[in-house]
Amino acid sequence: MDKKTNFIGYPIVIIITAILTFLISTCERSKNQEEPYPPNGSPMDMLETKEMGELYYNYDERAHHIEDSIKKIIPDFEAVRSITFNYQDLKNYFHFIEKNSVEADIRISGLRFYYGKYKNDKPDKNKGRQMLFFNPTIDTIIGGKKISLAYALERDGSNVTPVFLKDIIGIEKRKAQKNKASIFSFLNLFADDHYESQGKNGGGQQSPPPYNIH
Repeated sequence: MDKKTNFIGYPIVIIITAILTFLISTCERSKNQEEPYPPNGSPMDMLETKEMGELYYNYDERAHHIEDSIKKIIPDFEAVRSITFNYQDLKNYFHFIEKNSVEADIRISGLRFYYGKYKNDKPDKNKGRQMLFFNPTIDTIIGGKKISLAYALERDGSNVTPVFLKDIIGIEKRKAQKNKASIFSFLNLFADDHYESQGKNGGGQQSPPPYNIH
């Protein structure tokens, strides 16, 4: 009797165990694949087409002033009016910073865009032109106030921690380096290679004139 019970019971136990294992592994996969930043509503601050036109042509006036000034140094200079980003490249970038934020156990609060400028002697059409680069931010408390700061990451084995850009390449760091006697140390001001940058060159495809909106 016992042998018969065991003969029937063992396969049932095995089947139940297999089902439970499958359900647990499915839940784990579902959990791991869950979006860390799922959509939570409609986008804010959408522009009307009329506003877009006003903003564009308001800037166009400034761009002409910029051209007049820079052409004294770079005769063939043309100010850009727009920058186009590859959509898939941006999606890849968002996936990159989101994955890293999960590893570092931080929550991205924003994406900060910085204005930059290429050197006047850059040997291509971008010489002297302004550009954009961007970096994610996280919220932190400094002096009792909540502020958003851009960051890089520092990896130490399995530990991943954010390091604020202001502490790596900020103005205080720049002043400290300039005060050092070594010219070499100043030239290597931004050579903090052990930090993992979260920043991206937002240069994209920069469009000079024609001046009409495209």
